[in-house]
Formats: sequence, structure tokens, C-alpha cells
Amino acid sequence: MTGLEQDAAGVTATLESPGVPPRVVRARFVVGCDGAHSATRRLAGIDFAGRSFPQRFLLADVEADGLERGRVHVFLARTGPMFLFPLGTPASWRLIVTLPRSAPRGPVTLPVVQAAVASHTREHIVVHHPAWLTEFTVSSRLAEAFRRGRVFLAGDAAHIHSPAGAQGMNTGIQDAVNLGWKLALVCHGEAVPALLRSHERERMPVARAVLAMTDRAFRVATVQIPVQGPGSADRQSPDSRRLGTPVRAHRNAA
Repeated sequence: MTGLEQDAAGVTATLESPGVPPRVVRARFVVGCDGAHSATRRLAGIDFAGRSFPQRFLLADVEADGLERGRVHVFLARTGPMFLFPLGTPASWRLIVTLPRSAPRGPVTLPVVQAAVASHTREHIVVHHPAWLTEFTVSSRLAEAFRRGRVFLAGDAAHIHSPAGAQGMNTGIQDAVNLGWKLALVCHGEAVPALLRSHERERMPVARAVLAMTDRAFRVATVQIPVQGPGSADRQSPDSRRLGTPVRAHRNAA
């Protein structure tokens, strides 16, 4: 989307894609569900205040030798945490690991992943046959408003946060459901437009609470402290018991 204009009756949006002629769409309302870099939010003039954390992370689906299967493995190292989740497909393990500050920037390769794994544990874990590899950083940001005239925001366009707590998809879906039924009633003439004011009133406090919770969880998970004591210990939280996947917390991290 490269243009967005509003009037009393609706919204005119200009859509452009590479290799496709521009087209103009006229609608009564526009909902921006276009992610953290939302063009809808930018064109509506809605600020997206917050911060980015300095840590860098690797995310990979890989095969790994040297791990007991059927468990979530958590490594708590001085450089930050490393998690290996049993996945099944497209690879046996989902790996999330903090990159050392000294790690070079550039394409993510299997040797880079192996070096990051080795920096988090003295155990001999060998990763191989990656299904995919990527690097990511974490930001915590909240839109100053979830509505500007006839333009609404939902999901990552309205709020982004650390994956700690795994609330991103839930929060975004709840945004869409909350707004969707209200728009449907208004568009069918079964509710007055004033009903739409409740979207921001109801969803903004939820987004603020999720950002506060995930920020705290992220800071705790990534604090760099010495990890003492040899060996490893099983930890099984109520959540892991419900899921049937025990957690092994490794304390002999690097």
C-alpha cells in the first residue's frame, strides 16, 4: 500500500506490487493487519513507540546429535539461554539460541549455528541437516492508537513484543475477533458506528499488559549471570506436564 486517504464516507487505498499496475480500492473501513512494518499504520500517521533489545538470536530447524529425544532442553549459559524443542517436522529440533556479542554479522550458516551451540554448553551437541536458518532481534512497541478515523490496526501492526510467553498469535487473533464482529454488525446496519470505539478501549489494556509481561520475562531469560554446578536436572512445570513434554534444564553450560 502506497497511499491512504479518508473522507466522511470511506477510505481510498492505493495498492502497488512489483510487476503489477497500481490499483485503487475504495472501502468503508480499512484494517491494517500488515505486521510490524505496517504500511497502513505509517500512512495513517500512527506512531509506533517502543524499543529494540540489543541481543541477537538464531532460530533454526535442525537435526541434532547428543540430545535425549522427547524433551525440551534448556541451557542457561553466561552468554544467555539456548532452547531445543522436539519438533518432528520439518526437522527433529527447533533451536533458539542467543548469539555471542562477538558473532559476526552476515548470512546464517550451519558453522555459525554450531559455534553458537558450542558457546552455550560443554556437552557435545552436533547440529546438521538444517531445514532453515535465520537470525532475529526482539523489539517491544505499541501503537499510540488502534484507530485513526476509518482505519484500524490489529495484531503485529498494533503491538510487537518478545516471544517470551508465546502470546503474539493469541493476542493478534483476539484483536481480529474483537474488531471483526463489530465491523460486521456496523457494515450490515445492525449496530451503530459508535460500537467501533470499544475496540481500542478493550484491546489497548491487553496489549499493554502483554508487553509488560513479555518484557519482564525477556529480561529474566537473557540476564547474563554465571551458571554454577555440574550436571543437569529435570524440571517439569505444570505447563510441561499438560503438554506431556518434560523439560531438562542443563546446568553445565559454558
